[in-house]
Amino acid sequence: MIDYKEIFDFPLLTEVILDLRFPTKLSIAKFLPEFQEKIEAHFPNLRVLNVQTMKISNSQESEILHDKVWEFSNPEDKTVCKVFNNKFVIISNKYTSWEENKSVLGFKDIIGLVLPEFLKIVPIKKFEQIGLRFINKTEVVKNSSSWFSNLFIPLFNLKKYPIENLNENYVRFILHKEMEIQLLIQTVFIFENNKRNYILDLNASLKNVINDEINEKIELSHEVILKEFHSLITEECRNKMRGK
Repeated sequence: MIDYKEIFDFPLLTEVILDLRFPTKLSIAKFLPEFQEKIEAHFPNLRVLNVQTMKISNSQESEILHDKVWEFSNPEDKTVCKVFNNKFVIISNKYTSWEENKSVLGFKDIIGLVLPEFLKIVPIKKFEQIGLRFINKTEVVKNSSSWFSNLFIPLFNLKKYPIENLNENYVRFILHKEMEIQLLIQTVFIFENNKRNYILDLNASLKNVINDEINEKIELSHEVILKEFHSLITEECRNKMRGK
């Protein structure tokens, strides 16, 4: 039986993102000095950035929007907490585990350090959408279908479209899971630094989540991602992440 919660010494994860969307609060800036004091022990650095986004209306007319983002970071842990007028984001590029392991905080623990402090200060009753995204990457050591299928369950017909013949490949599915969770699965082969990599991107989202249910829904989203991830890898891949 597969242990979905097994902690691997060499996970494939390169980036984990928690993305919480809420109704725009133009007064968000006034809450952030107090928020900074609460989290600066773990996120000591702060940058305030001006960002531009493009909004396209139903009439296809585009509009450039100007906004600010407050970026609290911990360079040592490669973790960033970003606050927008309508969004709260935590990004980790040094993921080790979901919960604390070997005295190292897990991603869930980091969420527990900063999100409750944010919600104590910023009055948000309901989130329009919450998202949890796990991006896995592994180098394609051998450009062959047999090597690939030894580690991963392909989302396309390898016999008809062998790895050896692919220049580009992008597969995207949107699935409806339990408790109204929508799961976006994306896979792609990309070239970086003259190396070919396989990306397995899993993004679980939920709409209209009330404040009191946020932790429960994040945990449920994590479980959905874990189960889907393990359904798309082989035991050989798990052994690789164990260091065998």
